[in-house]
Amino acid sequence: MNNSVHRPRLVLAALALAVATVTVAPTPAAAYHVTYHKRANVLEELRDDGRFGVLISALEATGLDEAVATARITLFAPTDEAFQPLIDDGTVEALLEEEGLTTLTDILLYHVIEGRASTYTLERKRTPDTLLGEPVILKRTADALFVNDSQIIDANNRAKNGNYNAIDAVLLPPSEPVEIESIVDVLRVDGRFETLLAALEATGLDEAVETGVLTLFAPTDEAFQPLIDAGVIGDLLEEPGLGTLTDILLYHAVDGRKSAFRLLLNRSTTTLQGSEVEATYRKRSLFINQARVISANGQAPNGVIHIIDAVLLPSEEPSNLLELLEADGRFTVLLSALEATGLDGAVEAGGVTVFAPTDEAFAPLIEDGTIDTLLHEPGLETLTQILLYHVVDGERTARELARQRRVETLQGSNVYVYSFFWRVFVNRERVVDANLRADNGIAHAIDGVLLPKSR
Repeated sequence: MNNSVHRPRLVLAALALAVATVTVAPTPAAAYHVTYHKRANVLEELRDDGRFGVLISALEATGLDEAVATARITLFAPTDEAFQPLIDDGTVEALLEEEGLTTLTDILLYHVIEGRASTYTLERKRTPDTLLGEPVILKRTADALFVNDSQIIDANNRAKNGNYNAIDAVLLPPSEPVEIESIVDVLRVDGRFETLLAALEATGLDEAVETGVLTLFAPTDEAFQPLIDAGVIGDLLEEPGLGTLTDILLYHAVDGRKSAFRLLLNRSTTTLQGSEVEATYRKRSLFINQARVISANGQAPNGVIHIIDAVLLPSEEPSNLLELLEADGRFTVLLSALEATGLDGAVEAGGVTVFAPTDEAFAPLIEDGTIDTLLHEPGLETLTQILLYHVVDGERTARELARQRRVETLQGSNVYVYSFFWRVFVNRERVVDANLRADNGIAHAIDGVLLPKSR
């Protein structure tokens, strides 16, 4: 018998025996003592917090304190400071009297949402219903989150049976019932979209936004202000500007529900106006074209709302690629190279896709004198090959190219196009601005010059 087979088992057995015979000195129990904080219920957490004396008194007076202590809820909790204006004008004292308790109960129920929910979840719902039966609206600005017009100053405080969010003003229920049945209703309740609503009504698109299932990029009144100051909106709201205004509004709408994540994955999305918008992520924010999304993924009964800080203006496509590059202003070196090699005519004729290095991309080759050498004989032939390596036959979007991955250029060699974390790369150069469209072709701005390998 081969004893080597049993040697590992013998070693393990010896180790086990050694461990079993070692005497371990007992460690004092205090060394293992861990203090656990047992989470209290919402009412107890409010008491321990110290900022909610008036709220607790109101809950006790109405008999709602037991429900807050036991039911699974999310509470918008006005601080004592938030109640102060209502104390100063005698409102709180009146509500605490017998005849005011019914009204006070309604006010308190308007601060409560059934179930435990984070502010992130509530913001996505946009208009969650309260226990009063009326909705509140969550609104995000550049640097704060609001429920109605009250700022949430301390969010997502957890208790055993729910969450509470400290707010800086008391929420007062609406005088009339609020029905949230469409995107239009959400915009009306929000209060920041008077100009957008007026434009939708003037063009007759309000009905489509009420009934269709769509994604809306919604500029706030503040976003419209520059166009109001310039007199543009006044002109668009009257004939003959309504046709142009209709196109602008349709450029803010996409068929179906599109989350921010889906928009980034797609990168280019066709709007109801027919042109595309570009979704990019930069400076820790989502952008639609050049408009920053200040609040994404707002849910409405018939769609999704992404609130933006600027109005999206569809641009007319230049008639050819050469005009597009000239109008852009970032491609002066590329244009000079195309002209020097005689390839400007081919780009003007179109039917191609161009990977267009920006002037900044050419800067290293300018500084070391390479471009100057290539722009004169005998460098022009090499420059021609470099430029042809930037051109692909046919009109191809960045998404189509990334799917194909290995793409043949007019120079004859392949480039490799791939997507990585929502960014598209050609070889190792990043596409900084994709899908720049002309009537006869597409350009993709890139941050480096593509150099073909020597054959």
